[in-house]
Amino acid sequence: NLDIMQRLDFDALMEMLAEFRPEVIIFDPIIDLSTAEENDNVGVKKLLRTIDYIASEFDAAAILVHHTRKLSGKPGEQVTFDSIRGAGAFRGWYDTGIIIRESDGLLTVSYETRNCKAPLAHGLEFSQATGRAESVLLTEKDDGTFEIKEKSDPERLGVMMISSLPEYPLAWTRD
Repeated sequence: NLDIMQRLDFDALMEMLAEFRPEVIIFDPIIDLSTAEENDNVGVKKLLRTIDYIASEFDAAAILVHHTRKLSGKPGEQVTFDSIRGAGAFRGWYDTGIIIRESDGLLTVSYETRNCKAPLAHGLEFSQATGRAESVLLTEKDDGTFEIKEKSDPERLGVMMISSLPEYPLAWTRD
């Protein structure tokens, strides 16, 4: 496994990035790219500083893929930004957080931003009958769940969403 906190792995990664000069670097999943204990704020902060350094060296955006805690199964329980697994440093680090969740055939995308107003939650509703997805605008209810506010023109959302899950074929909206 690659451990970007170890000098040899870090140097190999930097060499590869120097060759390709990416504009966006995606660390997926971030916790598998380091031996940092995900509940240790000190270790996670070191990892995130390393990510910042790597991104700044190449003037690239860094995207971290991370997971939320498993839900307990209580009625009405929802995945929220408070559900991010591990150290609080993860949530404190990002400028924009995105949570993607699925419930009853509706793939919901919601945002949390530090420096601007977050985009409205939106989603894709899949029809097993047609095998097609229809984009929808959502509204968040008081209990943290979402309901469909309106069906929308896919071109209006300006977001591309790709699912590799077999039950959700490639689905997209575009700029």
